[in-house]
This record gives sequence, structure tokens and C-alpha cells, in this order.
Amino acid sequence: MNGFVACLGDLDAGSKISVMLRALQDRAKKGFGIISNGQIEECRDPSEFSDSGYNNAIGYAVSSVRDKQFSSGVFHGEIFGPDNESHYLEEITQESLGIDNLCSKLRCIDGTFAFMFLTPNGAVIARDPMGIRPLYIARSGKTLFLATEFKAFTAIGLTGWDNFPPGTVVSYDQLSSKKLTFSSINFSDSEVPQTNRRLLSLIESSIRTRAAYIGREVAVAFSGGIDSVLLTSLLSKFCTVHPICVSAPGSQDELNATRAAAILGLDLDLVRIENSTIPLISQEVSRMIEVEGLMNLSIGIVLHEAARRAHEAGFSHIVLGQLADELYGGYSKYLALRDDSKRLRRTLYDDVANAHVGNFERDDKTTAPFVRTIVPYAYVPLVKFSLRMPLESKIDSENGQRKKCLREAAIVAGVPQELALLDKKAMQYGSGVQKLVSKLQGF
Repeated sequence: MNGFVACLGDLDAGSKISVMLRALQDRAKKGFGIISNGQIEECRDPSEFSDSGYNNAIGYAVSSVRDKQFSSGVFHGEIFGPDNESHYLEEITQESLGIDNLCSKLRCIDGTFAFMFLTPNGAVIARDPMGIRPLYIARSGKTLFLATEFKAFTAIGLTGWDNFPPGTVVSYDQLSSKKLTFSSINFSDSEVPQTNRRLLSLIESSIRTRAAYIGREVAVAFSGGIDSVLLTSLLSKFCTVHPICVSAPGSQDELNATRAAAILGLDLDLVRIENSTIPLISQEVSRMIEVEGLMNLSIGIVLHEAARRAHEAGFSHIVLGQLADELYGGYSKYLALRDDSKRLRRTLYDDVANAHVGNFERDDKTTAPFVRTIVPYAYVPLVKFSLRMPLESKIDSENGQRKKCLREAAIVAGVPQELALLDKKAMQYGSGVQKLVSKLQGF
């Protein structure tokens, strides 16, 4: 299952679901499905669904990535842990569980997900604490709509919607609703003692559980920078790594990734973005990511092409280094704030807390036609610890080095110092893709 839509409290729910599902066609490599009244119906085209007078219905896109739908609902995402994923799903989708007990269960789960299931009078909806999987909510009168992409709302004439809050469970029916937060990322001025071994231990824990979920081989978006090099080095302990670098010919990322792969003893899969191919890719990604801006488009193109190559190579998931910059002060804007500690700490927190809007939703949408994203740095215990690390452990005020603690942890992990200390540009610049897009758009 690769995204879903829902209509609750509308006698014409079935026909609305059919229209909304067409907006998810990029995700639906194997067709579509609809769930209502305990029944599941699947077909290649949403117009083929029988109109059974649904009042509450869920529609979903069928893909090859571990489909997870059941008689009362859908689960878009992953649960990482020692038990089989189906065990966790069975526990959290029991209607008799109740929303309070569901929150208790979800607090103990390491996962990236958006899910919902129908109840006799409505539905229960939840989203993971970091918002890795996109989910939006809209209302029209007494009818409630949900969708993985908001183009599904515009398809039925809706013009307003909200982001379903991460770390939240909602129990809904037409008479009442209840919203509970099961996990939140809170701002704090207090600091934890700097310990690179503790930081490394948390990163390793995240990698270990995600590697166990993925299997023996994994694709990684690889630029040669500290974020992807550390992930690749740690993943190599558990599985065979397939590093993929997407870049313009001769770009900094191509040079760095080629060198880093050679040092690590890996075969680099290099995908070059050329002037001749950028117009078509740009048009496709621009339609998919649902956000504007040169930066978003450029990053979307890099991840889209990395995901495409991962899919072609037979992978169902791709590991990304996203969130490392926000957690450990990787952007140049943070360096400019190093003399204002209060503002710097608040800016770092705000960027992490809003990463679902700024990063994860875009990344999911641009990669969804091919693979599912895995984001190890978004592991909640790691995020909470990292946000409370001393600012001086992240940014060295004397020499301007950013992500200092991550580099030091990488050296402890055995990453060669020349790779751990390598400085690089942000994805859109280092890949050279933003320069190509700028030329295309006439900037």
C-alpha cells in the first residue's frame, strides 16, 4: 500500500474516493483499492469500482512495497522492531483497543507511518511522531476527508486543508472526535552532557533495526558527505550496501562520492543528470512534490532519480541522510547564528519540528513511484537526544566547522578521517542539479 485517501460521513463517498484516487496514480503501480463495510475491492482503474452507497470509505494505491491493507483499514509505512510487523499491526488496529490504549502502544513503537481504520461510526487515524509519511485532512460541512497528497482534495473541488499533526491519534465520528498526542518533540533549553559514544550508539540502534527490516541488501543515496558516509559505513555491518549518487557531470558530489566509495571499497552507482534530460525530469517532479521553489525542485529531482535507479536495481527502499543538517547544524545559516545561542537553539528546534513540512513530505512524494524512504536520523530517541546536545558540540565557533559531533562520532565508528572531516555543499548545490534547473528556468 503506497498512500491513501478517505471520505467519512458522505453518502456519495464511493464516487468521491474514485476521483481522489486518480490523484494518486503515480503511487499506484499495481492499481487501486477501496475499503468499506468490512469489504475490500481492487481494480486497475478507480472508475471500475462499484458504487455501493458507501458512507465511510478508504481508497488506497497498490504498489509492490509490502502492501498492508486489511478489512477495516490501511497502513502506509513501516514498523521497526524485534517482532514481526504484522504482530504490531494486529495490535494497533484492534477497534476494541480504544484510543488511550492505542496511544500507549504507539509510544512503544519505532516506526514511520500514517494509518487509519474504519469503526462502526467513523474512523481512527494516526501519524508517526516525525511525520515521515505525508497525511492531510480537510472538511466540507460534516464530511471529513484525508489524503496522502493534497492534489486529491483539489480533484474534488476542495480548496483548504491542514497537515495532520505528527505524533497524533484522532478518533472520529460525526457526533464527536477525540485527539490525543502520543509522542512529541519538545523544545528545551537544558543540555545533556556531550558524549559522542552515546550519539553513535543511538545512530547504530536506528541503523540496526532498519537494516533488519530492509533485509540483506539496501540502496543508499550517497554523496560522499558525512551524513551518507556514516550511514553507509554502519549499514555495511549488517547488509550489502548499494550506494547511488545522482549529480550533474563533474559536480562536487560526483567527485566526492566517487572518492569516498573507493576508500570504503564500494561500487558506486553513478546517475548523471544531463542538460538534455533535465526538462522532462523537472516537469515530472514539479507535478509530484506539491511545493514550489528552486531548492525543493532540485532536491526532489535528485531523490526522484536516486529512487528510480534503486527500483531498477531491484530495491524496495532507499536510505536517506535527511535531518542530519537540522540536528547537527549543517547549514550555513546556523553558522551565522553561532554568536546568538538562544536564537540558534530555537532555529535548530524549529527546523527539526517542521521537517515533515520542509523535507519529509516532499521526499516521500518524489520517491513514492519507485521505492519507500528510510530516514535513520529521524529515529525519535536520537532526535530528542541530539536536540539537547550542547551547541558547541555541533558548531565549532573558532574554525566554523559544522556537524562537529557527527564527524567525531564517525571517526569513533571507524570512518576514515579524510571522509569524516570532508566539507560539502547542500544537496541541491553539491549535485549541480540546482544550476541545471536554474538555467532551464532562465535564472
